[in-house]
Amino acid sequence: MRSADRIKKLDQSIVADSSLGPSLFNELRAVQRELGLLQGNRGTCPFLRPYILPRRQYETIKRAAETLAGTFEKVATAALTDQFLLAFLGLTRAEEEAARIEPGYSRLCVSSRLDGHVNAKGFQFLEYNAETPAGVGDQMQLENILFRLPALKHFLETNSYWLPQPQRALLSSLVKAYREWGGEEEKPRIAIIDWDGVPTSSEFRTLKDYFVSQGYPALIADCWFWKNDSRSS
Repeated sequence: MRSADRIKKLDQSIVADSSLGPSLFNELRAVQRELGLLQGNRGTCPFLRPYILPRRQYETIKRAAETLAGTFEKVATAALTDQFLLAFLGLTRAEEEAARIEPGYSRLCVSSRLDGHVNAKGFQFLEYNAETPAGVGDQMQLENILFRLPALKHFLETNSYWLPQPQRALLSSLVKAYREWGGEEEKPRIAIIDWDGVPTSSEFRTLKDYFVSQGYPALIADCWFWKNDSRSS
Protein backbone atom coordinates (compact mmCIF):
# COMPACT_ATOMS: atom_id res chain seq x y z
CA MET A 1 0.00 0.00 0.00
CA ARG A 2 1.29 3.46 -0.91
CA SER A 3 2.14 5.91 1.86
CA ALA A 4 -0.63 8.27 0.73
CA ASP A 5 -3.16 5.43 0.97
CA ARG A 6 -1.98 4.52 4.47
CA ILE A 7 -2.38 8.12 5.61
CA LYS A 8 -5.83 8.30 4.01
CA LYS A 9 -6.81 5.13 5.85
CA LEU A 10 -5.56 6.69 9.11
CA ASP A 11 -7.71 9.78 8.53
CA GLN A 12 -10.75 7.63 7.78
CA SER A 13 -10.26 5.63 10.98
CA ILE A 14 -10.10 8.88 12.99
CA VAL A 15 -13.26 10.26 11.37
CA ALA A 16 -15.12 6.96 11.91
CA ASP A 17 -14.16 6.68 15.59
CA SER A 18 -17.30 7.60 17.54
CA SER A 19 -15.36 7.75 20.81
CA LEU A 20 -13.58 10.91 19.69
CA GLY A 21 -15.82 13.55 21.17
CA PRO A 22 -15.71 16.89 23.01
CA SER A 23 -14.23 15.33 26.15
CA LEU A 24 -11.11 14.23 24.25
CA PHE A 25 -10.59 17.66 22.70
CA ASN A 26 -11.07 19.28 26.10
CA GLU A 27 -8.46 16.93 27.51
CA LEU A 28 -6.01 17.70 24.70
CA ARG A 29 -6.50 21.44 25.18
CA ALA A 30 -5.98 21.08 28.93
CA VAL A 31 -2.75 19.14 28.44
CA GLN A 32 -1.43 21.75 26.03
CA ARG A 33 -2.25 24.55 28.47
CA GLU A 34 -0.46 22.64 31.21
CA LEU A 35 2.62 22.18 29.03
CA GLY A 36 2.55 25.76 27.76
CA LEU A 37 1.91 24.72 24.15
CA LEU A 38 -0.07 27.84 23.35
CA GLN A 39 -0.30 30.53 20.70
CA GLY A 40 -1.89 33.28 22.77
CA ASN A 41 -4.80 31.45 24.40
CA ARG A 42 -5.09 28.83 21.65
CA GLY A 43 -3.48 25.40 21.77
CA THR A 44 -0.61 24.92 19.32
CA CYS A 45 -2.17 21.77 17.85
CA PRO A 46 -5.97 21.43 17.36
CA PHE A 47 -5.64 18.18 15.38
CA LEU A 48 -5.75 14.46 16.20
CA ARG A 49 -2.61 13.54 14.31
CA PRO A 50 0.67 15.19 13.30
CA TYR A 51 1.41 16.27 9.76
CA ILE A 52 3.07 13.37 7.94
CA LEU A 53 5.32 13.99 4.95
CA PRO A 54 7.57 11.77 2.79
CA ARG A 55 11.19 11.50 3.86
CA ARG A 56 12.24 12.66 0.40
CA GLN A 57 10.30 15.90 0.82
CA TYR A 58 11.78 16.38 4.28
CA GLU A 59 15.31 16.05 2.86
CA THR A 60 14.51 18.57 0.12
CA ILE A 61 13.32 21.09 2.70
CA LYS A 62 16.37 20.37 4.84
CA ARG A 63 18.79 21.03 1.96
CA ALA A 64 17.00 24.29 1.10
CA ALA A 65 17.17 25.42 4.74
CA GLU A 66 20.87 24.57 4.93
CA THR A 67 21.54 26.51 1.72
CA LEU A 68 19.77 29.62 3.00
CA ALA A 69 21.40 29.39 6.43
CA GLY A 70 24.80 29.14 4.75
CA THR A 71 24.02 32.20 2.64
CA PHE A 72 23.02 34.19 5.73
CA GLU A 73 26.30 33.19 7.37
CA LYS A 74 28.22 34.64 4.39
CA VAL A 75 26.20 37.89 4.48
CA ALA A 76 26.83 38.32 8.21
CA THR A 77 30.56 37.67 7.84
CA ALA A 78 30.83 40.14 4.95
CA ALA A 79 28.90 42.81 6.88
CA LEU A 80 31.57 42.91 9.59
CA THR A 81 34.08 44.22 7.04
CA ASP A 82 31.72 46.15 4.73
CA GLN A 83 30.33 49.29 6.39
CA PHE A 84 27.74 49.87 3.65
CA LEU A 85 26.32 46.37 4.08
CA LEU A 86 26.38 46.73 7.86
CA ALA A 87 24.44 50.00 7.64
CA PHE A 88 21.92 48.35 5.31
CA LEU A 89 21.20 45.70 7.94
CA GLY A 90 20.26 48.44 10.41
CA LEU A 91 21.90 47.10 13.56
CA THR A 92 21.73 49.13 16.74
CA ARG A 93 24.99 50.08 18.46
CA ALA A 94 24.51 47.34 21.06
CA GLU A 95 23.77 44.76 18.33
CA GLU A 96 26.87 45.75 16.35
CA GLU A 97 29.03 45.46 19.47
CA ALA A 98 27.58 42.01 20.13
CA ALA A 99 28.14 40.97 16.51
CA ARG A 100 31.84 41.83 16.76
CA ILE A 101 32.44 39.65 19.81
CA GLU A 102 34.62 36.68 18.91
CA PRO A 103 32.70 33.65 20.25
CA GLY A 104 35.50 31.14 19.79
CA TYR A 105 33.69 29.02 17.19
CA SER A 106 33.32 29.51 13.45
CA ARG A 107 29.57 29.48 12.90
CA LEU A 108 27.51 32.63 13.37
CA CYS A 109 24.39 30.67 14.38
CA VAL A 110 24.67 27.48 16.37
CA SER A 111 20.90 27.12 16.18
CA SER A 112 18.38 28.95 13.98
CA ARG A 113 14.99 28.39 12.36
CA LEU A 114 13.23 29.05 9.09
CA ASP A 115 9.46 29.44 9.49
CA GLY A 116 7.46 28.18 6.53
CA HIS A 117 4.42 26.48 5.06
CA VAL A 118 4.54 22.87 3.84
CA ASN A 119 1.96 20.92 1.85
CA ALA A 120 1.84 18.07 -0.66
CA LYS A 121 2.74 20.40 -3.55
CA GLY A 122 5.81 22.00 -2.00
CA PHE A 123 6.95 24.45 0.65
CA GLN A 124 7.67 28.14 1.15
CA PHE A 125 9.87 29.84 3.72
CA LEU A 126 8.45 32.95 5.35
CA GLU A 127 10.89 34.13 8.00
CA TYR A 128 14.38 33.44 9.33
CA ASN A 129 14.89 33.37 13.09
CA ALA A 130 18.61 33.76 13.64
CA GLU A 131 18.47 33.77 17.42
CA THR A 132 18.15 30.54 19.36
CA PRO A 133 14.60 29.66 18.34
CA ALA A 134 11.55 28.05 19.90
CA GLY A 135 9.99 24.93 18.44
CA VAL A 136 12.42 22.12 19.22
CA GLY A 137 10.80 21.28 22.54
CA ASP A 138 7.29 21.80 21.14
CA GLN A 139 7.72 18.85 18.79
CA MET A 140 8.84 16.61 21.63
CA GLN A 141 5.80 17.56 23.72
CA LEU A 142 3.31 17.20 20.85
CA GLU A 143 4.67 13.76 20.00
CA ASN A 144 4.12 12.68 23.61
CA ILE A 145 0.50 13.88 23.41
CA LEU A 146 -0.52 12.69 19.95
CA PHE A 147 1.27 9.35 19.96
CA ARG A 148 -0.98 8.20 22.81
CA LEU A 149 -4.15 8.54 20.71
CA PRO A 150 -5.46 5.06 19.72
CA ALA A 151 -5.64 5.54 15.94
CA LEU A 152 -2.17 7.06 15.71
CA LYS A 153 -0.70 4.55 18.13
CA HIS A 154 -1.98 1.72 15.91
CA PHE A 155 -0.67 3.47 12.80
CA LEU A 156 2.82 3.76 14.27
CA GLU A 157 2.80 0.14 15.43
CA THR A 158 1.90 -1.17 11.95
CA ASN A 159 4.03 1.13 9.76
CA SER A 160 7.70 2.04 9.60
CA TYR A 161 8.40 5.71 10.22
CA TRP A 162 11.17 8.17 11.00
CA LEU A 163 11.22 11.12 13.40
CA PRO A 164 13.47 14.18 12.89
CA GLN A 165 14.27 14.47 16.64
CA PRO A 166 15.60 18.05 16.44
CA GLN A 167 16.55 17.96 20.13
CA ARG A 168 19.39 15.59 19.26
CA ALA A 169 20.67 17.89 16.53
CA LEU A 170 20.46 20.87 18.91
CA LEU A 171 22.49 19.08 21.59
CA SER A 172 25.05 17.94 19.01
CA SER A 173 25.44 21.51 17.70
CA LEU A 174 25.90 22.92 21.21
CA VAL A 175 28.55 20.35 22.10
CA LYS A 176 30.33 20.86 18.77
CA ALA A 177 30.52 24.64 19.35
CA TYR A 178 31.77 24.00 22.88
CA ARG A 179 34.56 21.73 21.61
CA GLU A 180 35.57 24.24 18.92
CA TRP A 181 35.68 26.94 21.58
CA GLY A 182 38.16 24.77 23.47
CA GLY A 183 35.96 23.12 26.08
CA GLU A 184 37.24 19.80 27.35
CA GLU A 185 34.54 18.67 29.80
CA GLU A 186 33.01 15.39 28.65
CA LYS A 187 29.52 16.53 29.68
CA PRO A 188 29.57 20.35 29.86
CA ARG A 189 26.89 22.27 31.77
CA ILE A 190 24.27 23.86 29.53
CA ALA A 191 22.60 27.16 30.45
CA ILE A 192 19.25 28.14 28.90
CA ILE A 193 19.13 31.94 29.20
CA ASP A 194 16.20 34.22 28.39
CA TRP A 195 14.00 36.82 30.04
CA ASP A 196 11.90 35.48 32.86
CA GLY A 197 8.24 34.93 31.95
CA VAL A 198 8.55 34.72 28.14
CA PRO A 199 5.85 32.62 26.38
CA THR A 200 8.38 29.92 25.41
CA SER A 201 9.43 29.18 29.00
CA SER A 202 7.73 25.79 28.97
CA GLU A 203 10.10 24.71 26.21
CA PHE A 204 13.07 25.61 28.41
CA ARG A 205 11.93 23.04 30.95
CA THR A 206 11.44 20.42 28.24
CA LEU A 207 14.93 20.95 26.84
CA LYS A 208 16.50 21.09 30.29
CA ASP A 209 14.94 17.71 31.11
CA TYR A 210 16.20 16.30 27.81
CA PHE A 211 19.77 17.57 28.33
CA VAL A 212 19.80 16.13 31.85
CA SER A 213 18.49 12.79 30.55
CA GLN A 214 21.51 12.67 28.23
CA GLY A 215 23.90 13.29 31.10
CA TYR A 216 24.43 17.05 30.62
CA PRO A 217 23.84 19.23 33.71
CA ALA A 218 21.49 22.07 32.74
CA LEU A 219 19.95 25.17 34.27
CA ILE A 220 17.47 27.87 33.28
CA ALA A 221 18.55 31.46 34.00
CA ASP A 222 16.97 34.90 33.60
CA CYS A 223 19.16 37.27 31.56
CA TRP A 224 18.54 40.17 33.94
CA PHE A 225 21.98 41.58 33.18
CA TRP A 226 20.95 42.53 29.62
CA LYS A 227 17.38 43.67 30.19
CA ASN A 228 17.84 47.41 30.53
CA ASP A 229 20.41 47.79 27.76
CA SER A 230 18.79 45.68 25.03
CA ARG A 231 15.19 46.65 25.62
CA SER A 232 15.94 50.37 25.63
CA SER A 233 18.00 50.34 22.42
